[in-house]
Amino acid sequence: MGLFSKKTCDLCGGEIGLLGNRKLEDGNCCKKCAGKLSPWFDERRHSTIQDIREQLAYREQNEAEAANFRLSRSFGSGSKQLFLDEAAGKFCVCTKNELDNGNPDIVSISDITRNELTTSEYKTEITYKDKEGKTASYNPKRYSYSYDFFYELQVNHPYFDKMRFQINDKRVEQRAVAGPKPGLPGVKGVAHAIGSHFGPDYDRFERMGQDITDALNSLRGITPPAAAEAPDGSWVCEYCGTRNAADSLQCTGCGSSRA
Repeated sequence: MGLFSKKTCDLCGGEIGLLGNRKLEDGNCCKKCAGKLSPWFDERRHSTIQDIREQLAYREQNEAEAANFRLSRSFGSGSKQLFLDEAAGKFCVCTKNELDNGNPDIVSISDITRNELTTSEYKTEITYKDKEGKTASYNPKRYSYSYDFFYELQVNHPYFDKMRFQINDKRVEQRAVAGPKPGLPGVKGVAHAIGSHFGPDYDRFERMGQDITDALNSLRGITPPAAAEAPDGSWVCEYCGTRNAADSLQCTGCGSSRA
């Protein structure tokens, strides 16, 4: 067969157009069938025809779940948001349009194994033009900083294990003065307290992340960290809810360090 010979979708039997083939481990998939897969699924190339058939059946069943989803609360200002159906114990992460008109994956809150806010920091040196018109650095160097806030959910699901979405609608900018940069949450080895000099936008999204954590942990039945330690010294992991022995420095359920 030639390089550009016509192919047939092994799922629907339709003809696959030029550049429309989506390869599977043991066959071919058309763009239309591939578009029906979960947007969180990234293992198509390593999936068999039967694997994809099973997922398409799940996605068809999920449509009924999506139709019955009753929004009670939402979080996030980015393109994707976290939507909760607290009465049913369900959630989804998608755009508002996908919630209203699409087929977002509806996941049980009980299937969450870990949830946390992470922050990405971007650092740019501030320079100036010297008397000769050349770009020069301040001494000591000065930097501007900007931030994106992401909320990450690890889930027990047959077709994906992670759902990560940005909760800020635009990057949070901060112009810094000379000197060392303080730490920020979500970055190992540094600490930061809500309500500092990072500015109102930074604090807003940090609090939003904490609100998401509080809401999900409450629905998951996880004890807040302040009340997590029992009389015997055992403690409950704030991420996955596993109770650990008093002398354990890491959670036996998910490996997180003790708070």
